[in-house]
Amino acid sequence: MELGHGAGGGKIVSDLLDEASDEFAYIEFLRERFFAVRSVSERVRRIRRELAHHASMIAEIDPVLRLIAVPLRSLGEKITDADDHAADVVSLFGGFEMHRKAVRIIRDDLHRRLRPWDEIVEAWRYVSDRSVDPYATIPLLRDLYRFLAPRYMPADTWALMLAAEAGRENRQGIGNVVTWYERQSEPA
Repeated sequence: MELGHGAGGGKIVSDLLDEASDEFAYIEFLRERFFAVRSVSERVRRIRRELAHHASMIAEIDPVLRLIAVPLRSLGEKITDADDHAADVVSLFGGFEMHRKAVRIIRDDLHRRLRPWDEIVEAWRYVSDRSVDPYATIPLLRDLYRFLAPRYMPADTWALMLAAEAGRENRQGIGNVVTWYERQSEPA
């Protein structure tokens, strides 16, 4: 009765429960993939502690740790958003279609964001964070940085935005900020 389906709503609620469990099972699968990404970050952090006395290794590791924090925060927020939809059962079953739509949007976004991480997670799966071999770890760190930098590097775009508002066509000299797309589309 409280869910708004009347006295004979047991079957309806049962069907909604089945559908909700299907939707949230996929979120759980994506949560496991997120944990795998987070394990890469944790492994890099442990390697940093292990190699704290190697300045050259710290110079390789610290930028990776700064960049990997960005997707971890973003992905974690998405998972929390999905969890929020399941938190209030009365609301979930009372407006199930609205919640399903929101959860599917989050699910699809999480899937798109996590998919590129599969190769990275696999490459780091068997890397030991004890008795670290710096010569074997450096290529992995550099690959990880090359993966992270174009996706999560903070950018100063204010100069380009101001130039666009002013109607300037040639924005290359403004603030020395040029996007990859603008470099590629400029005439030779």
